[in-house]
Amino acid sequence: MPRYRNTRTAQVVERRHPDARLDALAVWERLDEPEQPATPAPEPAPEPEPEPDEPAEPDVKTDPAADEPEPPARSANRDAWEQHARTRGATEAEIDAMTKPQLVERYG
Repeated sequence: MPRYRNTRTAQVVERRHPDARLDALAVWERLDEPEQPATPAPEPAPEPEPEPDEPAEPDVKTDPAADEPEPPARSANRDAWEQHARTRGATEAEIDAMTKPQLVERYG
């Protein structure tokens, strides 16, 4: 519903339909713009992919722990934990001096 305001008296009126007479008079201003069919805004053009200046570097793992093998299950036998400790750099003397729970704690 269109609303109009008198610029001299500040009177506000509301009409069911647009009023041609009030639209024509300079002392009346329309408070709400006439309804216009909504037209969707055009979609922006997609941005072109930038061309690489240099060839892409291969994915390099930065986490040294990512190269380490998965430890065996906690319930695995001692031989499995000894083998895992060897892959992690443990010496035979260190392995022999530890119990299985110590191997699990240190290399698990």
